Amino acid sequence: MTAGSLIENSLRFIRNVILARILMPEAFGVMATALAAVQIMEAFSEVGFRQSVIQSKDGDKRGFLNIIWWLSSLRGLMLYGIGYFTAPMICVFYDKPELLPILRTVFLAIIFRGLVSPRLHVLEKKLQFPRWVIVMQGSGVLGVIIAIVSAFFLYNVWALILGHLSEALILCVLSFILCPFKPGFKVESAYLPDILRFARRMFGIPILTALFIRTDIFVIGKVLTLEHLGMYSLARSLADLPNIFLSKIIHPLVLPALSSIQDDKDKLKNSLLMITRVTATFGVPFIAFIAMFSKPVLSLVYGSQYSAVAIPFSIWCVYAIIFLLSTFIMNLYIALGKPHIHRTASLVRTVLLILIIYPVTKGFGLTGASSAVLIAMCSSLAVQMIYLKKLINLNLYEYCNCWFCGLMLSLVVIIPGISFIAVFSFQGIGPILIGVLSCFIAWTLGAYKLGLFKHNLVMPKNCL
Repeated sequence: MTAGSLIENSLRFIRNVILARILMPEAFGVMATALAAVQIMEAFSEVGFRQSVIQSKDGDKRGFLNIIWWLSSLRGLMLYGIGYFTAPMICVFYDKPELLPILRTVFLAIIFRGLVSPRLHVLEKKLQFPRWVIVMQGSGVLGVIIAIVSAFFLYNVWALILGHLSEALILCVLSFILCPFKPGFKVESAYLPDILRFARRMFGIPILTALFIRTDIFVIGKVLTLEHLGMYSLARSLADLPNIFLSKIIHPLVLPALSSIQDDKDKLKNSLLMITRVTATFGVPFIAFIAMFSKPVLSLVYGSQYSAVAIPFSIWCVYAIIFLLSTFIMNLYIALGKPHIHRTASLVRTVLLILIIYPVTKGFGLTGASSAVLIAMCSSLAVQMIYLKKLINLNLYEYCNCWFCGLMLSLVVIIPGISFIAVFSFQGIGPILIGVLSCFIAWTLGAYKLGLFKHNLVMPKNCL
């Protein structure tokens, strides 16, 4: 999983580096707008089919999977129809009629993802990841390669679109090749109540999540310009890169693992503390490095013009690790079969974001937009902590203590960074090398603190 995720995300990084020098920032703004529309549409009918397969004890049964496939396929076709006819309204909102063919083409990916074999989720449930990696990371790698090659011929946003559609189509085809599944017309109704019960508890969470993740895209595209949005979306994707890399390794493991011990609250608590401690120990120093050396990093990766979004980029780096740690708690709720609890936290952060993002974006531009997202995310984590006290008897001190090591190690990066700012200018690759060296030292100290050099990870007692 680590190898597959590393290859895929390295190629996505290389794609953005190449395309940032071939395409105008506006192209990335257009693509961000189209993908945001797709995610919002999908969210309104998302009821957790994948999570249902993983969480349910009958999730690997053929009758269960048959219902999941039909529901998912019909949902995909229905959403494409809705998207096709509502696309003109999105164009009117942005006053960009040229978006119409782009939106209707990008919406095809919804159909492809809806037809994916449900046995792919069974591989996650049973922690059987070799084929899962080939399907998930393989489709991502091929889609990225197609986008890069296309850019040298098309020189516009259609290179990004072609890569996105290819990834979704390849995912669908590979899922049936490596996880064969033949849909049947006979529906075993005995499994339907379990699926519907879980769906009711999941309902609303994807909608709130999509609104939270994409609201800034819509607001920036409307209040500012698509060029600003393109620069913002590229900076945001770079800040999210470590998060995406880790999520494709950790998340497929976390939900099945927590689901397997859902009846033991002590193990759930200790497992969450261990995951949080390890993630914070290595993640916080890295985020400190990216945030401190944001200008030279953006200039090196995308070009000097992108250093203008260094402050929003730094804010997004802080957001990224808080979001990652929050998703661990979300997976714990799902493992307990209580995803509706997470809905409350999602509602708080989404409502808060909607209330504040327009005025702060209007007043402070991209810095205001990224700050609004960070504030809303922190409010969600606070609500999650309140419920964790009731569910698994986790108190605030225990959880905050997991962050302490990472925060202290981040000083190994921050102090040299501040010193460098005071003495030298942030030009060239020099400051980045200083940051990388500092981060490596912090990671080494963190690994020693966790006991990794002794092959004995220091974790809470009775941890999974």
